[in-house]
Amino acid sequence: MFLSHPVWALEGFLPAWQALHVAAIKRHVPKSYLYDHQIINGQADDYPVIVSVANDLVDDEVVEGLVRYLDQGGRLVVAGGLGSANGLPGTLRDLPGVTHLPDTSPATILDALGDGATPLSIRSMGTTRRPVGFETASHRNHRPDDLADATSLGQTVRVDHEGLLSAAITTPTFSKTPAQGFRLEARLDGPSGKLIVGRDVPPGFGDNTWVTLDFPHPPAQGSVLYISATPPANLPKQTIGWWTANGDPYPFGQAYANDRPVEGDRRVKLSYEVPTPAAEAIEMFLLSDGLNHGVVLVNIGLDPVELELDLNALALKAITPRDFRVRACLREDAWQGDGLTGHVRIPGQDAEVLYLEWRGGEAEARDMLFRAERSITTLYKKGAATPYACYALLRALDHLDAKQWSKAAAYSLQMARQLGLAVSCPKEWPKQGSVQIVARFFDHEGAPMDVDSARAEFTPTQALAMPLQRESEGVYTLDMGRSALPRLYNYATRQYEPFGGPLRIRLSGRKGDLRASTLVDVMVAGVRDPASPPRVKAEP
Repeated sequence: MFLSHPVWALEGFLPAWQALHVAAIKRHVPKSYLYDHQIINGQADDYPVIVSVANDLVDDEVVEGLVRYLDQGGRLVVAGGLGSANGLPGTLRDLPGVTHLPDTSPATILDALGDGATPLSIRSMGTTRRPVGFETASHRNHRPDDLADATSLGQTVRVDHEGLLSAAITTPTFSKTPAQGFRLEARLDGPSGKLIVGRDVPPGFGDNTWVTLDFPHPPAQGSVLYISATPPANLPKQTIGWWTANGDPYPFGQAYANDRPVEGDRRVKLSYEVPTPAAEAIEMFLLSDGLNHGVVLVNIGLDPVELELDLNALALKAITPRDFRVRACLREDAWQGDGLTGHVRIPGQDAEVLYLEWRGGEAEARDMLFRAERSITTLYKKGAATPYACYALLRALDHLDAKQWSKAAAYSLQMARQLGLAVSCPKEWPKQGSVQIVARFFDHEGAPMDVDSARAEFTPTQALAMPLQRESEGVYTLDMGRSALPRLYNYATRQYEPFGGPLRIRLSGRKGDLRASTLVDVMVAGVRDPASPPRVKAEP
């Protein structure tokens, strides 16, 4: 899910983004957030689909990055505008792989992704109750209306769900602990409506406390409630107040003073227990080492739920034997099933973790490790075994010694997905001139191999990445001058200066499903004056 930097900087985190985030959780669609520099630098290439919602402002470099992504077979779903209020940039308009949706509703977007966006189908049995909270106004641009200035303060609110539990107001006490309380009530329709519930709030509550009014008999969905606070006689000024937002942030209600409408909306928090299909109360997270899977299921509902799951879609096809088992990690009896299909029961506001484990034995695990180790050894002799490949080999050997065949096999698979990469780069970057970085890529047999893409990323420079150029088979270079490094601000001299100090470069490449990356450190010559001690004028 792409979040445009210009849009976020000017408008904040859009409600349309938040709505899609919530809907994706309910539909169990996994997602990550993508930012401008990731698309520009090609770090989004591994995602099968990028979704853009209401990104009316987009930098030209991002559009160029999206074109490259689409040229490599990616898919782009645009809801609303991309670079304009309701259209697409000309360079994207006619490209294959682009789906444009004028509608930005989450349901439309998720439907456009298709069934493939949901890696695991969850079917529920029955319903549960889900806690839902809502506030009429935020804490920004508000004022503390004083109860001592009125016979009563109030706010109308609309009941949007069945199962209203409580309404609460937030009470500034002007940094005091009040010696007096007040009367809090809820009526139907307005100040003269039928009293639903009320209570005398005792003294002693703190500053900005939420004071709650419970509803033993919840009003019907669609009802309008009038929440009022009535001060005691002779309440001193600036003792008890009610936070009130300026303007009209809540269009379904109205602030009152002395039983008459006034400007603004007072802060009211409504808490519900909403009947919900059990599957919509489940949040799912998938973890994987490339072979085995952890399925984390969190029940945010208040009641136990029973779910029907088919985990066959997670079982890796390209492995022999293709034999997996499922076990529950938190409660032994939580999973009841036959093979990879079954039921799991999760208590209210609790969780369960299902572990999908490969059932291959010692012989299969040793064979996979032997083939991977032979490849890594070949690359190591050429100085092209990456740190990750070496780490994966050590971990696979550890798991083999511990007779953990499934984990040994998982690390062996990771090694099989590694290219060889050898990098040459000077240790120091002189003040004048440029440096050349050379990256050489190899296949599992140690032969030079061309890659689909190769790039260098630089830290601590912000979002700086550059592509490497092919020189010959498997050989890619980057010639880089000092001017390519961004200038850094020196707080001692209060000015921007040429970059100086340690620079870490991550070199990486990809060829289909194969990957390689490694790190090199370079010291960039430069002057970074330390801050001078403050001068203290001597007393005469």
